[in-house]
Amino acid sequence: DLNSKAVSMADASGATAALIKNNGNLTITDGTEGKAGKLSFNSTTPSANNGYACNTISNYGTITIEAGTIENTTVGGACYALDNYAGSTATINGGKLTAEKTAVRIFNWTNGDAAKATLNVNGGEIYSKDGYAINVNSGNAPAVALNITGGIIPTDDTDYNLAVYVVNKGTAENFTASVTGGTFNGYYALNGVTSATMAKGAVSITDGTFEG
Repeated sequence: DLNSKAVSMADASGATAALIKNNGNLTITDGTEGKAGKLSFNSTTPSANNGYACNTISNYGTITIEAGTIENTTVGGACYALDNYAGSTATINGGKLTAEKTAVRIFNWTNGDAAKATLNVNGGEIYSKDGYAINVNSGNAPAVALNITGGIIPTDDTDYNLAVYVVNKGTAENFTASVTGGTFNGYYALNGVTSATMAKGAVSITDGTFEG
């Protein structure tokens, strides 16, 4: 329970870093009326290498976010408010996740990653100031499942203006997305990249509000 308190971390290592590294079962909530609790991370020397991510939360286990603000104020680099890896499950029911670049990433890219990563968005807000609100990097199956039933997913990025951006490699449809609700604010609500070596994935959209 954040209890309307603020917890912050500043890092200058230029290497992998995180305010919280979750390998277990973690629930983040705020029982106060104002729900002003905040987790904040900043790297002064971020690396652009995806292998050296600087995160507010690095999730390898199971995390549920009910309330509070989770922010990453780092400018540049591979830095996320919530970064999810192979075998992880993240459920966002409330609160606000925000970053200068991508707010939430699912990174299950390495061929040897055998466990699926799952992101469930049922509420809250996922906001990107200058990037993708949600970025999916999906490797070989079983890779990534994205389920969105609610929440607000905006971006103020002026270059790509993508609410959700997917890169899916491999030879199988190893990325699945189910959108049954939520409000998306971006020039593109959901966009992906494919090539001769990248699979298309399976996407189902049955409801939601899409604002350009």
